Amino acid sequence: MLRIGGARWGYICLHREAGAPFSRQEIAYVHLLAPHLAEGIRAGVLVSSTELADVADAPGLVVVAPDGSLLSTTEAGEL
Repeated sequence: MLRIGGARWGYICLHREAGAPFSRQEIAYVHLLAPHLAEGIRAGVLVSSTELADVADAPGLVVVAPDGSLLSTTEAGEL
């Protein structure tokens, strides 16, 4: 399972020829990679969902500095 914070974002199924089991080091390496792969999938889903949103209906985002100056906005935040 590819998980982040208890949420599942994907699944990996690895196969090898009969008689050649995975070593403990290989298993540990996949465990190390799994959260990074899950984060990549999560980020991809989030990015693709924002690209599909109609700007008029999308929530706007405005980032303001501690002094109140504008740092950045999304297109919907400018409306």
